[in-house]
Amino acid sequence: MDILIYLKWSAFDSLWFWILLFVQWIVNLTWIGGVPADVIERAKQTNDGLVQFNRFVELHKDRMERSFYGISSLSILFLAAISFFLIYLALFARVEIFQALLIIIFPQAYVVSRDWALVQNGVPAHDRLPHWQREKSARIFIWIGVILLAVALSTVNAI
Repeated sequence: MDILIYLKWSAFDSLWFWILLFVQWIVNLTWIGGVPADVIERAKQTNDGLVQFNRFVELHKDRMERSFYGISSLSILFLAAISFFLIYLALFARVEIFQALLIIIFPQAYVVSRDWALVQNGVPAHDRLPHWQREKSARIFIWIGVILLAVALSTVNAI
């Protein structure tokens, strides 16, 4: 286990972690379910905005379905193995850089699963907008939770 000594970079104190986390969440807060946030705001105000919103939703739904059906079982198995290895190094071996990666990767996977559920939930086109607005609010709370978790882990690792 001597190699773990070399992997204990101070990830939570470094600028790369916070910049990467910030960029990730800017993207997640500006694109909700494959729709830009300004299109969601415009859809509340005008009929043309609502038409554009529904076009974005249908486009994203088609794109997600093509991506989902193109994934092989071997790819899923490979990603599961990497995930378990990452969890082991982050939680049990307490390697800080893998804890940082876990904070970046797992919330993103959760957001992608929420996007999938949002797009695939079968809501009629005339009733989609409130679901996207609620998702925008939910992402703000997820973002706050991730930041609090990162700060807590950086404090624990500093002790």
